[in-house]
This record gives sequence, C-alpha cells and structure tokens, in this order.
Amino acid sequence: MGYTHYWYFKNHVGSNLDKIAEAVKRMRELYEEAGFKLCGPDGTGEPIITSEEIAFNGDRNCRHPKREHGIQWPERDAMGIAPYWEDAAQGEWFAGSTLKSRQCNGDCSHESFWIPRRFEDGYLVDGKYFGACKTAFKPYDIIVCATLVVIKILMRDSVDIHTDGEREQWLDAIPLATYAGYEVSNIKIENGIVGIVNPSM
Repeated sequence: MGYTHYWYFKNHVGSNLDKIAEAVKRMRELYEEAGFKLCGPDGTGEPIITSEEIAFNGDRNCRHPKREHGIQWPERDAMGIAPYWEDAAQGEWFAGSTLKSRQCNGDCSHESFWIPRRFEDGYLVDGKYFGACKTAFKPYDIIVCATLVVIKILMRDSVDIHTDGEREQWLDAIPLATYAGYEVSNIKIENGIVGIVNPSM
C-alpha cells in the first residue's frame, strides 16, 4: 500500500540506458540546486548512475522535521515540493495524510528506483519485465517521474508506464525532462497511464 509508479518493459533497456543516465545526471543538478539530495538505493551515499544500471533514492538522513503523516498520498491537484519548514498535509485518507505538495516525514527516502541495462528472467510478468517504485510522494518522486518520462520518450511502445498519480502530479516533473534535452509536448497522463501521442513516430 502506498503511492507507487509501475513499469513493464517489452524488451531490455539496452543502449537506451546511456541516454537515460545522462538525463538523470542533468535532472539531479536542478533537484539538488533546490536544496534536496539524491542518494544511493538505500538512501545513503551517491546514486548509482552507470552504463549498467541506474539506482537512486531520497536522502535517509535529510534532517527535515519529523511528521506523523502515516502513509502519505497526494491530493488530486497536488504539485511541487513543499518547503521543509511547511507542513504539506491537507487532509486525510484511511491510512494517513493527504498532501498538497511532495514532502518527507523526516526521512526523504522510501523505495529505491532501479533500472538495469538487462533484466533477469525473474522480473518477467506475462512476458514483460516488471518494476515499480513506491515513493510515498516524497521529494525524490519528482525525479522518478521525470526519469520515467525520459524512458517513455526513448522507448515508446516498448514500455508501459502506470501511476497512482493524476496528471497534476506529473506536470512539474515533465519540465525536468525538457531540461535534460527532451521534447515533451506529446507526453500525456490519463487514467493512470503515462502515454505518448503517436508513439510509433
């Protein structure tokens, strides 16, 4: 249970990973200029951004205020990243607080985001390589979303991307992909699916 993004690759990522890695490096610059830190998959150290895999998380030791949000979930129109000194809680759902912006609860890490160049067969689900990242709508969620946008642009019909989020939660992530050099005008988010207009073009 928790706010999650899901992906199903029909093929291995292959050489696309080199372009994805370069995009993550660029997007990380903006994220960290905003005062947040991208860390390794366990929430400590440096993110793994190589030609073989990409693995990152938020900062486990962020030192932001501790908040009793339970299991966080975004409001339907939630956007952005809240200043660390401001409580982004807006309402409640049965498991915790609903947020108007991305925010941590004193720990900016959650599940790690991981994409390898080649998947092992253990990740096959109905003939596709499956992965997911439960971000709990913490700040690093914006990098996860932006990275998935880049992946969709590069791999188009070769990857299916689903999200628990609404279109609004992706609107501020999409410009990060633009900063990384990608044309995003044909990206669409509808009914929990991250799509692309004219995907075969």
